[in-house]
Amino acid sequence: MIRRLTLIFAVFALGLITAQAQNFGFDKLNTDTAHAHPDVFQKATYADFHSDNDTGTYRWVRVNKNLSNGITSAICDNNTCYGPDDDSAQFFMEAMDTFSMICYFYPAGNCGQNDIELKVYKVNDPGAGESYVTYHSYMWCVAASVTEVKAKELKVGPSPANDFIHVNYGSANAKNIRIVDVLGNVIFEKSTTKVSTRVDVSRWSKGLYFVTVQDGSTTINKSFVKK
Repeated sequence: MIRRLTLIFAVFALGLITAQAQNFGFDKLNTDTAHAHPDVFQKATYADFHSDNDTGTYRWVRVNKNLSNGITSAICDNNTCYGPDDDSAQFFMEAMDTFSMICYFYPAGNCGQNDIELKVYKVNDPGAGESYVTYHSYMWCVAASVTEVKAKELKVGPSPANDFIHVNYGSANAKNIRIVDVLGNVIFEKSTTKVSTRVDVSRWSKGLYFVTVQDGSTTINKSFVKK
């Protein structure tokens, strides 16, 4: 039996859900900005997922990913948070357990409509069925601001990165550079007047990271992926 669950999520709009009973699957959805670092513009949605009467391994698959230009997303299960290019992963659950599967949206100053649909099924048990959840996000466009103009001056790369990234910002003013992971943990922070800063990421965990440059009263964000 297949169950579908839909969330309408926006910068200025919350969502609706529908659900019906199943041995395992998604129970309810909440909209929240929990785990959002104050210097990073990210929006999170939570779908409560419950297991069946037996312990087992499940797999989520991103079956639909329609993102507007420049907008990225990442999925977090009960095991870890994955990067924007990770479209499938396995996770283990005890019997009758529940956790919140999170979908993060990262506008990075961009706007448009976005759709992420996940399918979850039990590994090695095709008869157990499937469960679906769909996240919709709408990022509304506004007139270009000083921040959006300055954001074009911030370059971060390479992405994906193996050993180093360069944070290039076309200003010799005093500025603060901060890098956080998808959970908002500060991984790197430095104050500098240099136009280019080299950051060693060789020992960092793979995944999505966010670079924030504070230039006076202006905050600019970019993202990159560590392989």
